[in-house]
Amino acid sequence: MEDLTSIIFDIKVWVTIALGIIVNKLVTHTPYFVRGYLKGRRLERLRKIRKVRLNPAEVTYEISRANTYFIFFLLTCLMYILLLIIGPLGGIAKQSQLVVITLTTPIYVIEVVWLLQDKYVQQLVKASRCIHVTRPYSGHSR
Repeated sequence: MEDLTSIIFDIKVWVTIALGIIVNKLVTHTPYFVRGYLKGRRLERLRKIRKVRLNPAEVTYEISRANTYFIFFLLTCLMYILLLIIGPLGGIAKQSQLVVITLTTPIYVIEVVWLLQDKYVQQLVKASRCIHVTRPYSGHSR
């Protein structure tokens, strides 16, 4: 019985419950401006896809951009691995993990840019498949 009363009167339990309720309300009731912003970004992206999908040269250009970002990401990873093995990053890694994570943030930024472009290209290619080219109607039969 003493355990139950100590749990009931413990301030840590009440703070944890209150924070849980607050986080639950924040997550389930996302503010409307955030939803509106995300919908606006999605609409802008779809408009860009509709404009670009009609031109095969632009589609090819976007695909090559995604591939270039991927190669840039791989080269950046290779450079950091070499810096870690033979360069000064190896000595720093032994001293502080936090500094290494901070120094390697360009890898994460380049990866996010590449993944966003790759997702855009996937949507673009999917949308460009939906275009059907038909012969113009001449008005008479042959």
